[in-house]
Amino acid sequence: MLPYGILTKGVPGPTVRVVVTDGVGAFSPALYTDGRTPVKGLIGAYITAEDQTVRYAFAVNPTQGANQIGHVIVAGANIVLDGAAVIREFRFINDVAQTAGVLQITPFYEI
Repeated sequence: MLPYGILTKGVPGPTVRVVVTDGVGAFSPALYTDGRTPVKGLIGAYITAEDQTVRYAFAVNPTQGANQIGHVIVAGANIVLDGAAVIREFRFINDVAQTAGVLQITPFYEI
């Protein structure tokens, strides 16, 4: 994962809007491939938190409350995920209960 910037490798796919709730979310398996022939796999993602702070973690579910687990993306900030394995382990949830947020996600695929 890169702390800022945008991926400079791969082919960007369509940006998708994902509503973040009090339930743990993850990338939809539909984003793992781009639908081209031959199929090209997901290699990265550019993610922006649109309007609320979102908590995220890898290989474990992020949590809310007093004993929170995970990192945060504040509203207006972005992160870059680099690599299919990192993306498959990426999980997210609202930082504060009952404050639904939105992630804008642009997937990047193999050339």
